[in-house]
Order: sequence, then C-alpha cells, then structure tokens
Amino acid sequence: MLARMLRPLLSLFMEVLEEESPRVLAASLAFGMLLGFVPKDNLIMALLGVLLLGLRFNLTLATASAALFSGIAAMFDPIADALGRAVLTHPLFAEFWARLYQVPLMPWTRFNNTVVMGSLLLALGLMTPAYLLAALLVERYRPAVIAWVKQLKLDQFLGVANRVGVGEHG
Repeated sequence: MLARMLRPLLSLFMEVLEEESPRVLAASLAFGMLLGFVPKDNLIMALLGVLLLGLRFNLTLATASAALFSGIAAMFDPIADALGRAVLTHPLFAEFWARLYQVPLMPWTRFNNTVVMGSLLLALGLMTPAYLLAALLVERYRPAVIAWVKQLKLDQFLGVANRVGVGEHG
C-alpha cells in the first residue's frame, strides 16, 4: 500500500537516477520552469505542451518542475505584470502588437495580457541560467545520490514499488 502511494515520487526519483543525459535532465527542469511560469489558459501553453511531448525531455522531471514552478510563479506575478505592461505599452511596439492581434488565433495566445507576456518573458530570460545551474547540480550530485540510494537499499524498494500493481487488487 505504501509503495503504491509513493509510486509517483519514487518514479520521479528513479528518472533522475536513470542513465539519462545530464543535459536532457537539465533541459527538462528548465523547460518545466517555463511551463510553470506561463499561465495555463492560453494557446501559448498549449503550444509549449506540444513541444514538451514532441521534443526529447524527461517528462516526469519536466512535469514535476512545472508543478513546482507553478507555485513559485505566483510570487513573481507583480514583477511579471510590470514587465508585461512595460513591453505591451512601449510606444515603439504599439503598431506591432496591434497588427499581431489581428492575426488569426493570436488573440487566443492572450499575449496582450500583462501577466501572460511578463511571465513568458521572465521565464524565457531565466531558462538559460536555470539550465546551466541544473546541469551543474546534476553533474555534481548524481553520483552521491546514487551511492546514497544504494547504501539505503532504496533502489531495491523502488524496483519492488515499480512492479506493484501487477495483479494487485485495490
């Protein structure tokens, strides 16, 4: 029962420990951050979801990262609002935004919402530092984490936990 309840968390843990490239893991974390920062009710988010499924990301790690950063992103809404307002109301871009809004489907992106625009720009600006930091952390700490899991024999428990459910009745 405990293994069944912990399966999603244990699955994430095993994904990080797998023989996945550190660059893929770092990109998954950074892309998950982008997904977490962007408000969810627009076409931009739908297109990012298609990219998540179409490109080589660790889906478990990207989804967990998106969930984590969705909570964190709310704290940045005032900054995102100010950034979006500055970009959307700048006189040099006024004609560009007006023309863009006339393009079919573009209103569904909600790019004209200050929080959507600001969150997207903020997340895009943070993606490179997030990728570099994640790559450094994965490179540096993965061997220690793997050794820790083996010392606790957690890997054997995880192997059992991943098989739980086959023929099991709830």
